[in-house]
Amino acid sequence: MLVWRDALGEGLQRCTASLIGPDLALTASHCLPPSTRHVGAACGSMWMTFAEAPERPAEWVSCQSVLHASASPEATVLETDLAIIRLARPVAREPLGLAFVPTDASAIVSVVAIRPHPIYPSQHELSSRLCRVATRESAVEQFGADAARVGWLIDCPSYPGNSGAPILDRRGRIRAVLHGGSGPVDRIAITSDLGELPSGSIAGR
Repeated sequence: MLVWRDALGEGLQRCTASLIGPDLALTASHCLPPSTRHVGAACGSMWMTFAEAPERPAEWVSCQSVLHASASPEATVLETDLAIIRLARPVAREPLGLAFVPTDASAIVSVVAIRPHPIYPSQHELSSRLCRVATRESAVEQFGADAARVGWLIDCPSYPGNSGAPILDRRGRIRAVLHGGSGPVDRIAITSDLGELPSGSIAGR
């Protein structure tokens, strides 16, 4: 989970982020404070928190710098929205693999995301749900030509804290990142695939 204090100091903001290297994390660009949405920005005011795991205690690691950020503060929900950050130190946990091939239409994928506790909003839990990928053509028919710039999922609601959630294929590789969507009624999640990421931002691509 990615955590930072909002500009007004009114409390902590949260997004989902994925470890993709010992000291690299992938999330949605709009999860970063506007002043840090550019390559080389310092991001020490943000922290990535890791839950307790077998033989691994819970830990917090600060953000060091931004390696990639695609969304400007004025970006709309129908634009690619990806960010890669470097952490202040390596983390001894297994990173997720990446797949740079677009997700097949109608494929079943998993969304792994942070959700607020239904009773205690300051507490969060990690959950996983299955979703079916919609075709880009159907997205364009429903939302207009701009929808062709992003990937879409259907039957997959989005909740506060879900931005930055990884979209995983059956092999557990990240195929896209969730960056927007609707609640349980419309059940639409908007995603950015990984094709835009510059090769230099991820070692071993």
